[in-house]
Amino acid sequence: MRRTPFLALLVGVVLLSAGLLATAGAVAQERQQDRTLQRDAAQVALAFSSHFERSSSVNLLLAQDLAFRTSAGRLADPAEANRALAYLEDLYPGAIGEACLIDDRGHEIARVTGGIPAALADLSTEEAKNDFFAATLALDLGLVHQSPPYVSLDTMGWVISNSTWVRQPDGSRLIVHFEVSLDSFQQYLMASSAGRHVAVVDRNTGRTLLKDNTSLPATSPAGLFPQFPAAPALRSAATGGPRTIEVAGRRLAASDVVRTAGNANDWMIVEWSTTRASFLPPWIGVAATSVGIGLIVIFLNVLRRQQGALRMTARLDHLTGLANRKALEEALEEGVAIAAKPGGERVAVLMLDLDGFKQINDTLGHDIGDLVLQEIGRRLHANTFEYDTAARLGGDEFAVVLRQLREADDVAAVAHRLREAITRPIDIDGEPRFIGVSVGAAVYAEHGRSSAELLRAADAAMYRAKKGHEGVRV
Repeated sequence: MRRTPFLALLVGVVLLSAGLLATAGAVAQERQQDRTLQRDAAQVALAFSSHFERSSSVNLLLAQDLAFRTSAGRLADPAEANRALAYLEDLYPGAIGEACLIDDRGHEIARVTGGIPAALADLSTEEAKNDFFAATLALDLGLVHQSPPYVSLDTMGWVISNSTWVRQPDGSRLIVHFEVSLDSFQQYLMASSAGRHVAVVDRNTGRTLLKDNTSLPATSPAGLFPQFPAAPALRSAATGGPRTIEVAGRRLAASDVVRTAGNANDWMIVEWSTTRASFLPPWIGVAATSVGIGLIVIFLNVLRRQQGALRMTARLDHLTGLANRKALEEALEEGVAIAAKPGGERVAVLMLDLDGFKQINDTLGHDIGDLVLQEIGRRLHANTFEYDTAARLGGDEFAVVLRQLREADDVAAVAHRLREAITRPIDIDGEPRFIGVSVGAAVYAEHGRSSAELLRAADAAMYRAKKGHEGVRV
């Protein structure tokens, strides 16, 4: 009988401890699920933002092609224009439906559909009726109009278009226009695990434009995109970075796609899970006791150590989301190994060091400095291809591993392009700020045959560029 109270106390402590541990585990798992969903939504939003900026850059570069330039008394050559337009298929294989060159009366000069140039007799003279035509001409020079989704009359599929205009010597204007299949965006909607779902929601209309494992609406007649169930709550929620919204007992992670001037789309990425974060809900737990508090502290300490270990072993820079030094070195070693094989691809590395960043930190504070570094990271990510690797090495030092270069001279062109993207003004509290950058480049095998040699050569070139105020040095 004397043992019974002690046995009951022991059973009670064991049950209470188990209940507290289950509660702490359930709360932590729910929070971890929120963080995971927010991270995944932010990554998908970054992919869409990068696509829009990359499409704008491609459109502006394409518009500068000499095939679209006319001189006095000479019209643009349709054959040359078709060849320039067909190059888009190489940049976006399987995604470009139609690309065309249009004069300011709405007459097509050249058109390529599915990689095939259209006959002169088939060119349209009524492009001025399309919504993108007036919207494009209304933009300032150097901006790109990105249209809402519509059904292309040439491919009969859902597309979004990119259009910009260039002024001709005689004062007339030509529009460079191409369409990207909306279905090609499905590649960005891969959920990270089973039970998770991702959708692209138009903030203005509340309609679901894309959803994982879901087909687009019919095109003939054009169907309507379905209304997202939680659209009112999403519209009323704050905009900005990734956040969690609870609607009718369901927790949704939302992140905004960056919207630039000329982009008619205001999209949000929404991610949610159909599986419970834990087996037991948090309300089952018992009120904390001294033993329970001790168990919770142990659990939190273990969780903190696990998160610290994950951060230590992570391959991403926590501030910018770019690769870190370890990931960059691995990517460069992999590229060098491929380049060393017979017929291997050309590989190069760029070292970038910001000029004037210390002044930003000293005068505006480290919080603003972090925002500047994040913006630099976003621009590097947006202006490099999927097979390249952009990284932050620490402080205001960045690096990029370039793969699949056609010629040795391409590295200088890419370096100048990245430098131009970085040196564009950054809006800080409504005031444009300018950041300079010095870029050093090294190419395999002209400047080194190992990753360490290439990094040293690129670093030396960068310091020579900084010292000589050259901007870029190979």
